[in-house]
Order: sequence, then C-alpha cells, then structure tokens
Amino acid sequence: MDDLTAGADDAPQTIEQSCSLRQILDEIHLPLVKWMGSSPGISVELRKKGFSMRYEQYTELPVTKILGIQWDPNTDKILYKPIPELKKYTKRSICSLVASIFDSLGLISPALLEMKLLLQTLWAEKSDWDKEINDDQKTQVLTWMEGLKEVLGISFSRWTGALASNGFSIHNSAQTDEKKTIGNVAAAVACEDSPFEEIANRFSGYSRMLRVLTRIRRLATKAEMSRQISPHELKMTERMLIKQSQAVWFAKEIHSLRKDLRRLEKERRKCIGKFWELWKKSYLMQLRNFHESRGQSTESQIGVGRVVLVEKTSCSPFFWPLAHVTKIFPGRDGVVRR
Repeated sequence: MDDLTAGADDAPQTIEQSCSLRQILDEIHLPLVKWMGSSPGISVELRKKGFSMRYEQYTELPVTKILGIQWDPNTDKILYKPIPELKKYTKRSICSLVASIFDSLGLISPALLEMKLLLQTLWAEKSDWDKEINDDQKTQVLTWMEGLKEVLGISFSRWTGALASNGFSIHNSAQTDEKKTIGNVAAAVACEDSPFEEIANRFSGYSRMLRVLTRIRRLATKAEMSRQISPHELKMTERMLIKQSQAVWFAKEIHSLRKDLRRLEKERRKCIGKFWELWKKSYLMQLRNFHESRGQSTESQIGVGRVVLVEKTSCSPFFWPLAHVTKIFPGRDGVVRR
C-alpha cells in the first residue's frame, strides 16, 4: 500500500474511522504512518491517540501528494504543478510534457485535448521521436502552453458537498468523431436540507448561474452538450430557480398557503356532497315518482311546484331542459293537460 485517503461527515466519525482503520491494518502488519489531515482539531486528537503524524505543526502545512494528486491540506483543495519549459520541441518532449500532467479525475481534460490531438497528428505523420516539429506546430505548442499556465493555476475543492447520508450518483456523456472524443462527467448529490442558497451565492451574476445550471441539467438528463443553449432551456432552468428560491425564502408562507388550500378543498368537497344530496331528493326522487305514476289520472301528475321536463323534438331526451310549474290552466272539463 502506497497512499490512502479517506474522510467522514464530522470530526468524531473521522477519529473513529481512523482508529478502526489503524487497528485493522496493524493486525495484518501494514502500519500506516505519516498521517495528515485538513482539520487541526482532528490532527491534535489523533496525535493524542498515538498516531504517527507527518508534521509537528497543525497549521500552514505544505502541499503534499495524495494518490498522485497535489493536495493543499490547509484549504482542502486539489492543485496542479506548473509545467516545465521545453528545451526542444519534439514528439518525445511533447509526449513527456502531456504525460507529466497527472489528471486522474479529468478536471482539466479539455485543456489537454489540443496536445493529444497534436500527438495523434505526429503519429499519423510517422514523425521521428527526436525530430524538431515544424514552425506551425511549434507555434501551436507555445500558444497552448501559455494558456495552460492559467488553467493550472485553478484549484478545485476536494469535497464535492456530499455526506454519507446523501444520495450520490455519477452522470456522464460523450461525443466522438474521427479526431477526438469529448467526455463530460458530473457528480450529482441529493441533499435533504436543500443547499440552494449556498449554491446561488457561488455565482457573481444571475446570467452566469442560469447557464451553468442549464448545463448541469443537461448532464443530469444525458442531453447533448455540444449544441448551444436554447431560450427554452434557459426558461425551464429559470422556472426551477424560482421554485427553489420560493421554497427557501418563503417556506412559512408556502406552508400556510398549503394549509389554507387543504381547508378550502375540504369545504369544496362538503359543498359538492351537499349538492348531490339535494339533487337526489329534489329532482331524482320526483322524477322517479313521476314515471311510477304514469297511467294514473293526470290530476295527480301535474301540480304547482312540480319539476317537469320540457319536451324538445330537436334533441335527445337526455338534453331536455327542466322547468318548475308555477301555475296550471285546467280545461273546461277540469283536467290539466300538457
């Protein structure tokens, strides 16, 4: 075993895991030494428990390597070493330069793509290892090296924001053609406490945040990454932001509104139930009695206050209108006819 890196959600859990790990490895005669942590408090506790720490001090620690990656324990960030200047511009020196940039996580892989494509060209041309490249290729290398210096100055937080209790998933997409393969990888963290406010504060402008989150939504849905962002995508992302911001800053109001809506829904169902109850008593029962009384004398069928159907030959009986009898006009024989 060369290096080992691990972490936990809080200090007590980190100390407990460290003690368990040391005990397990000591039993198989693989003692771990040169311990180092990003938390001075944890480092103090580990030293008290007999751990062999790499440095005597707990602050202002030097940049070290973890699994081949440059790590600053003071800020808990991943760094990259500056590239050396080339004395000769050959296929061998360019290949050595690209190989010296260790990027196992692929954080700066787009910046290395140009030189990898150039190496493909040199291989296709069957150039000698120690032969100087032409002037155009040399200019391309020099321009790339100047831009790479700025890229290598970027630092990345080692912690992705995920806790052990969070759901964690990896989303990736790729685009391939004859000359290149471009890949995108994103880590999706499901948080119960909704760190929307923390995420929003990381951006200096609303437009930039909108575009970055739109690309993240593309990764989550495995959509094509190379095409330009459409107005529809920006609109959908903006709707998501509005919902998230309302849930964070208007949580009490939303809860109160939902409570009122539940009360209104209960009253609505009560009114509908009352309506159908009256409908059965006032209309359906009278309609049934009307049909049951057919064949009897017409005097008992029609009277003031009765609900009747108005016959219309132009439509189905199901659509005949209802009417309420307010006055009757008997014939000379005293019979009420329709």
